[in-house]
Amino acid sequence: MKIIRIFADQLFAFHYKNEADNELRRLLNQWNDTAYLYQFVTQHKADVPKNVPIQTLINQLIDNANYIDDTLNEISTDPSKDLEEFFKPLDNPRVPYCGVIKTKRQKELFENICD
Repeated sequence: MKIIRIFADQLFAFHYKNEADNELRRLLNQWNDTAYLYQFVTQHKADVPKNVPIQTLINQLIDNANYIDDTLNEISTDPSKDLEEFFKPLDNPRVPYCGVIKTKRQKELFENICD
């Protein structure tokens, strides 16, 4: 697994060794796959609001995935846009910073960020 840059130094994703796509792209593709969504929604029927037909929910999920993809593409191509318009910054003291990486595994995981 590696952490790769998606948009400059602003957005990163995991890319697992045996996967063709990084996790962001893989999820966006899944969220646009009606067969996958149908299977997922029917397996999790208990979580589906009772007054929402399955096909309506699937269409909403696809619309949301497209909105995420379009928004990220817009932010990445428009210098006046900032990822903070879409994401809330995380404050996680458990994530090592480049200057304090000590283990070989941390170096492998963060090599693309700390280059």
